[in-house]
Amino acid sequence: MVELASAVGGGKLDRELDLDELAPDIEAEEVRYNPEDYHGIILRFDSEGPAVIIYRSGAFSISGASSLDELHKTFDLFEDLLSDLFGDDVPGYEIGFEVRNLVLVEEYESPEQPLNLSSLSIYLGMENVEYEPEQFPGIFYRPADNPGLFLIFGTGKLVLTGVRDWDTAEQSFEQLRGKLDELYRQSVT
Repeated sequence: MVELASAVGGGKLDRELDLDELAPDIEAEEVRYNPEDYHGIILRFDSEGPAVIIYRSGAFSISGASSLDELHKTFDLFEDLLSDLFGDDVPGYEIGFEVRNLVLVEEYESPEQPLNLSSLSIYLGMENVEYEPEQFPGIFYRPADNPGLFLIFGTGKLVLTGVRDWDTAEQSFEQLRGKLDELYRQSVT
């Protein structure tokens, strides 16, 4: 079963921000701004929750959400914060917010465990695969007809990143499971 591990979103306000002026006025559970170390304000509304990073350009990102609901709730809190800080002159609502990346995981169960990554990389097509076992213990697989990138491990763990919606993710996993089933049915018979 496919599970969401992490969701990232973001957007861009319609103006630049003076972070030196803005940082002291932000009320959140955690606010970090040290321009000598990092050029953005990092804030959390909950110490265990997603991080919101605000840049001088007006760009912002929200990372570390464990669900799409948590991602959207964090954005709602960020909108409320902007409203508190800017009053009626809230920047950039028309530019809005978008989901930018989902990281999903699934455990693939095969009669052959651990998965033989060398033969799997050949089966999936070397033009779509990067596999250097001396450097990393998994396969990087970018299907030609898919916007995402899979990491495939010998344990059967499948990780998909680079997709923006659940339907695309489900289709991607379904296609990969089909290829894996086809390969392992051939090797069993």
